[in-house]
Amino acid sequence: MSNLHIDKKLKNGVYICDDGCQYDTASEYYQCEFFGLCGCGKPDENLEYIKDGLTLIDNRMKRKISYEEMKAQEIAVFGSKKAAYFFYYWADKTELTEHGSSVPGWLTDKGEEVLEDLTQITKEEENT
Repeated sequence: MSNLHIDKKLKNGVYICDDGCQYDTASEYYQCEFFGLCGCGKPDENLEYIKDGLTLIDNRMKRKISYEEMKAQEIAVFGSKKAAYFFYYWADKTELTEHGSSVPGWLTDKGEEVLEDLTQITKEEENT
């Protein structure tokens, strides 16, 4: 991995958390430490899901897509409107977005950094 925002946690080739816990990869760090989820199942697919959701929000706010197009893409990204709204509330709760007067709102600085990192991680995993 190169030039990730979380590289400040990288020491001697592993990601070191404040409590001393260590993760071998950026994906493991994000899944387990940053998001507080387990590493079971398909964590890489989970991170891609988060990346896709944040990308959709980012594209809408930067006017790359219209509101109507975003609503149509919600089904492709999330599977249902219910799942989309759960994601939007979760992203707000985890401070990846600021919802202003409604969700999904826009990405916070933290959300933009996470999106940049997850995009880089996904690209690097596709090339391995």
